[in-house]
Amino acid sequence: MANETLYINVTYIFPRSTMTDIKINVPSFAIKPKGNASLTFIEHNLTDFRLAASYVRFVPYGRISRQDNLSLVLKENRGTCSTKHGLLAKVALEQDQPLKLMLGIYYMNEGNTAGVGSVLSTHGLDSIPEAHCYLFYNNNYFDFTRPENPIEPQFEFLHEEEITPVQISDYKTQQHKIFMVDWLKSQSNLMSLEDLWEIRETCITKICD
Repeated sequence: MANETLYINVTYIFPRSTMTDIKINVPSFAIKPKGNASLTFIEHNLTDFRLAASYVRFVPYGRISRQDNLSLVLKENRGTCSTKHGLLAKVALEQDQPLKLMLGIYYMNEGNTAGVGSVLSTHGLDSIPEAHCYLFYNNNYFDFTRPENPIEPQFEFLHEEEITPVQISDYKTQQHKIFMVDWLKSQSNLMSLEDLWEIRETCITKICD
């Protein structure tokens, strides 16, 4: 009966055509009332991690009002790679599961991030360094940022490291800017870090629309 209920709930949340890639290697464990993040999912009748991850994948892309309150991903019905995966990683931590939250740096362009090309070209750029969060579990990578993207991250990362849910804000920004500074040194233009960051923020606003 439990498996039947899980299948019905999952197919209710998203189309049957997405069932195959959701089920491949995505961890499935019970979410018990052991912490704030877990309780938030339970309040939404999401009591299995695979079901929770599937739900989060279909939450619209957008920034929550406070990054230090990851439960807002469900309450405000929006989230980014940082807050979506931070929330899922926090649940796994509360459930004593060996799931890792990862931070990767890659070159963002129109080919791997649809919508940013027009912003970049306005400033004479093809790509810029971007930071991305995703999950690692049992030798598999998972990206639940957007439903239209494959679950396995498709970026070529220049750098990867494990972080904690509390590091998705200041620490992630700090590491991101370190790579931006190094990248600017290799460029012929005289753009400042502040200018590059503003371009990056415009890109994020564009893909949030």
